Parts: sequence; structure tokens; C-alpha cells
Amino acid sequence: MYPERRHRGFTLIEMVFFIVIVGVALAGLVSVLASAMKGGADTVSQKQALAIAEAIVEEIALKPMTYCDPDDPEAATATPITVCTIPEADGPDGGETRALFDNVNDYSGFTVPLNPVTDQSGTYSFPAEFSVSTLTVTAETLQPNNVPALRITVTVTGPGSTSVTLDTYRTRYAPNFID
Repeated sequence: MYPERRHRGFTLIEMVFFIVIVGVALAGLVSVLASAMKGGADTVSQKQALAIAEAIVEEIALKPMTYCDPDDPEAATATPITVCTIPEADGPDGGETRALFDNVNDYSGFTVPLNPVTDQSGTYSFPAEFSVSTLTVTAETLQPNNVPALRITVTVTGPGSTSVTLDTYRTRYAPNFID
């Protein structure tokens, strides 16, 4: 009889099956990683757009919302029935530019798109591929107490399909506070 041969290693067929199985598994893994990385990049641009929108909304909401224009001598003591020398109106007062806006109402009718996005002083501190596509300030009444308010809406768009919209309300919580 022939001596019994010990089998060592793998056969060619076993190696081919192993390579096919590992190849399919690696292809699936690479596809999952690629889609995760693509989604991660979208998240970064969403966060940047959100930060820009928050900065613009904060710039506007921090302005006073007074009964009279802040330049009016009566502004510090005005009430809803005060007759103002310089009444607060929608839009910039007397040709004011964004650098001189002194009231929330001054942003009503502000020209957009704002591209590139700058801060109020005109400094380019935001990524160039982002722009403010809408900025509105509209008068609304909040219920149940008929509180006059301004609704501030800012939309920032960025690379790809990035778009973030923020809404907030500003009321006259300190109508005589002039800084």
C-alpha cells in the first residue's frame, strides 16, 4: 500500500474562494466608509452654514427695538403713545449702511444675497463659498397677549445642497435701552 500523505496548505480552489469572499467583504466595507466620509463632509458644511446664520441672527437680535429711532432725543423715555421726532421705520434710516444700523428695523429690506458674507464692520471672517440668500425682518403679533414682535429669518447657502434657515423673534423687552 501507499503511504498515507498528509495534506498541508490549501488547494487552489480553496484559495480562489477565499480571495473572492474577502474581496466582496472589502468592497462592501469600502463602500460604507466612502458614504460615511461623504456624509461627514456635508455635516461640516451644515455646521459652518449654521454658525454663519447664528452670527447674522445674533447681530440683528442684539440691536435695540425701540419706539423711536435711537437717534431721537425721546428714545430713552419713549412709550407707545410718545410722539417721536424721528419715528422708527422699516429699513435703513436716511441712507444708513449695515455698519451704522442701530435698530432691528434697519435690517428690514436689507439687500441680499450677501456674498461673500461679512460681519457688520465689513470684515470677511466667513468661508467664501457661503452666502446669505435671504434675510427678512417682518412685523408680527405674538398671541395670546398681542405682543408686537419682529420675526427675523436668515437663510445661508453653501457648497452642494447646503442650506440652513434660522427664525427668531425680537420683542421690545427693553424699549428704552439705548447703548
